[in-house]
Amino acid sequence: MPVLKNPKDYKKIALGSIIISGIYMFFSILCLILVFPYIAFTDETLSMYLLTRKITFGNFFQRIDAIFILFWILSVLVFLSMNLYFANTLIKKLINIKHSNELIYSISFIVFSIALSFDSIFTMKNILNIYIKYAFIILCLVTSFIIMLLAYLKRKKENLKKC
Repeated sequence: MPVLKNPKDYKKIALGSIIISGIYMFFSILCLILVFPYIAFTDETLSMYLLTRKITFGNFFQRIDAIFILFWILSVLVFLSMNLYFANTLIKKLINIKHSNELIYSISFIVFSIALSFDSIFTMKNILNIYIKYAFIILCLVTSFIIMLLAYLKRKKENLKKC
């Protein structure tokens, strides 16, 4: 609620987000449910993505696997945009910036350059298993400590201005 400009609209926003996520979940589950009868009649187990090529709904739907790709892209975009928004809000409040357009562009550039720096998924999984597994706790602790230190210094500076 603190992010909302008008907290009175909280019920409308909550209801709208529940309806949109319900529709999204309905279509996601529908896609998965329509795949399972094909698995029961065959001996070999293919991935669900490949199984969707075998589903036919007549001549109207030619490639049903595009629905999976659409939902994956939508979910990744929603996840990424929410994370970028909260990172932008956190950094904006820490640094006390009024206009954050440059901050949005720099954070987005850093995220996308990191995402495009890997050659393949195998390379990314290798790096995650080797480095992130051991450095994640240290990174979280150091980042949390720096954020708390900056917040303490900001509050101390504001208290000095009041006196």
